[in-house]
Amino acid sequence: MGKRVVGTGSESSGDPRALSLVAALELLGYASAGRLIYIRHALPTLHPAGHLLEGGDLIVFLAATASLGPQRQVVSYQADPLDPATGLRWCVLVTGISNEITDPAEQRHYRTVMPLVAGARPRLLRIHPELAERIADLDGVNER
Repeated sequence: MGKRVVGTGSESSGDPRALSLVAALELLGYASAGRLIYIRHALPTLHPAGHLLEGGDLIVFLAATASLGPQRQVVSYQADPLDPATGLRWCVLVTGISNEITDPAEQRHYRTVMPLVAGARPRLLRIHPELAERIADLDGVNER
């Protein structure tokens, strides 16, 4: 299994594998689908979702059947993008506060630019990431 590295903001932890929020969002830009993770009835819950990046925020497209409540809450979003610079596949996890997007004009905007992902995604969330984590090299190329 890969090594877990956590980063916040853009500071360096001294670990060359550390991942800043900027780097995490850049890697997420190479994937269009992932998993939303949240707490429901005190248990972790996972839902497949699509995403796109806007500024420093992650816009998540979620099925209407997702049991996530409309209130603000801490969530995580995970995807496994392929880094085009290295050819390595990373597991990227960002954590932050989610807000449901309910403004009709914003909803129309995001639905027109939404990446093509399987299934309808009628719910829209905005996540402002505050923590980033990656599990290095899922393919095990650099593991010893």
